[in-house]
Amino acid sequence: MAIPQISIDFVILGTLALIVMYGVMAGQLAISRFAGSIYVGLVLANYFAEPLQKAIGTSSFGGFAITSTVTQLVLLVVPVVVLQLSLHRVHSRTKPQLLPTLILSILVALLAIVAVMMQFDDLMRARITEASNLASMIYAGKLLWLGGVPAAMVVIHFLHPKPDARKR
Repeated sequence: MAIPQISIDFVILGTLALIVMYGVMAGQLAISRFAGSIYVGLVLANYFAEPLQKAIGTSSFGGFAITSTVTQLVLLVVPVVVLQLSLHRVHSRTKPQLLPTLILSILVALLAIVAVMMQFDDLMRARITEASNLASMIYAGKLLWLGGVPAAMVVIHFLHPKPDARKR
């Protein structure tokens, strides 16, 4: 009995669905914090992975070699985990709006997928995009996702209804 292979499209759609559900359930502040942690992870992975890899060298832990891709993925994921596990309990006096939160969640999910794909080397990224049309379309729009999330956050902030002083 062979283990079935999981397609790249299945992983991408599963990741997209999980992040969108998290954003809708947790709200705009939580998905904004998630987006911010992805940007912090991108900065760490792009600027500190190479010096960290040189410092680590060719060491291996339990027979597992630490490559530059592994170092970049760890530096991308650590801020996401740390910032999501920290407790931020900010309560807003306004009602959350579902449509802007849903749009922001979709953009953040696409940003997260592109951020992970950016950490792979060119050969691995080419294999992924050749095997999956969805992955190639998402990666082709990487500048849209990188710039669209902050733009959407600004637009949502200005469209967000202000608390009415008379209803207190």
